[in-house]
Amino acid sequence: MTRPADTRSMRRYLLALLALTVLSGCGGAADSSLLATAVRNTEAAGGAEVVFNMRMEGAGLPEPLVMKGSGVEDAGARRGQLSFDMASLGKMDVVSDDLTMYIRSDLFGAGLGGKKWMKIDMKRAMASMGLDLSSSGQFGQSASQQLRMLRAVSGDVSDEGHEQVAGTDATHYSATIDLRRYPDVMPEDQRDATRRGVERLIELTGQSEIPMDVWIDGRERVRRMAWNQSIRQAGTEMKMEITAEYVRFGVPVDIDVPGQDEVFDATDLTLKALEHAQP
Repeated sequence: MTRPADTRSMRRYLLALLALTVLSGCGGAADSSLLATAVRNTEAAGGAEVVFNMRMEGAGLPEPLVMKGSGVEDAGARRGQLSFDMASLGKMDVVSDDLTMYIRSDLFGAGLGGKKWMKIDMKRAMASMGLDLSSSGQFGQSASQQLRMLRAVSGDVSDEGHEQVAGTDATHYSATIDLRRYPDVMPEDQRDATRRGVERLIELTGQSEIPMDVWIDGRERVRRMAWNQSIRQAGTEMKMEITAEYVRFGVPVDIDVPGQDEVFDATDLTLKALEHAQP
């Protein structure tokens, strides 16, 4: 049986994980179509090796949660596998298979009834918040979703100069994503549902615009993205600083999805946590 303290910890870090999956500078101006081209080229590159650095604070976390992760993802197939180091909290493995997320961590061990993996049906979880992931392009899921968000850049894109990213020459750009423009870049039959989802996302996060820094290599592919996001929970706010890098492209993405005998379905627990967290 799950102890009360374990349940509170599970809910707190479930919300941190869900927040992770949700979401101007100086110098010369560049055409925002450059970023749209870079998005297409990056998605066409196939499987990619990625690394993440994240810092979360607020919303009941006793201290800032710093996470470093690495793994592979396939934006087209909507599959990925990442491993995170959460410092004093230990390690965590995450497998995403379309709209289902599987999480393995000693942090949740006492509440999983002997199972190795915790499962969250993201479609159900986000639907409880008024977000339709099947029609909205999977807001905030992984680096690939932030990549798609670049199509909704508003205003000028600022050229910040040349830098090295993972040993590759890249140009650093600053831009602002206008979430209310995002439905316009979706297929026409998905725009109404996406627009409703965007407005709900703005209500939950308090953000209608997301400043983002992007580094693009000589083959016009995205190599690094850095952005800040927030989410409100029961009158408090969780803030996140996230950096994602594409280290290599064209790598195989061979993912072992956990079998049902290894899985504890935590979707209902997540829904209860979200009920208490929504504004």
